[in-house]
Amino acid sequence: MRPIVITILFCLFTKISTVNIPDSAFTPEDYECMAELDLKKEQIETFFDDNYLVILGNPSMDTYSECWIRKMKLLNEKDEFDFFKFNKYVKSDLIDNLGKRKVENIEQLAFEVVENCKVVQGKNIGDLGSRIYNCVAEGLNNL
Repeated sequence: MRPIVITILFCLFTKISTVNIPDSAFTPEDYECMAELDLKKEQIETFFDDNYLVILGNPSMDTYSECWIRKMKLLNEKDEFDFFKFNKYVKSDLIDNLGKRKVENIEQLAFEVVENCKVVQGKNIGDLGSRIYNCVAEGLNNL
């Protein structure tokens, strides 16, 4: 009985931390997926930790991630993740979203980060996308 009470108290008094993702970080594809999946921006923000990394293991995030990947056309004809196309997104959006545009040689460094993340694997397309995003975001944040 005591562990249940402790768990309930922990849940009641612990604030769930969410990030505030600026509107500029959302792509048109994000908004399409939010509409299709009936998700609000505030719900999407709960999918990320304080370092803007995806919190893994959330089926709703996996579904959202897969939707976004498909809308962004980041899969090849064999339904495999297309790192070349993802690198274009990293260069055009993610570098800015993470505040790394002023880093010297950022586009070359970003290319190398994406290359290093090609070994990442996931349980499904959505999980894979989240893991690749985390790998790249961590790599860029470390620059």
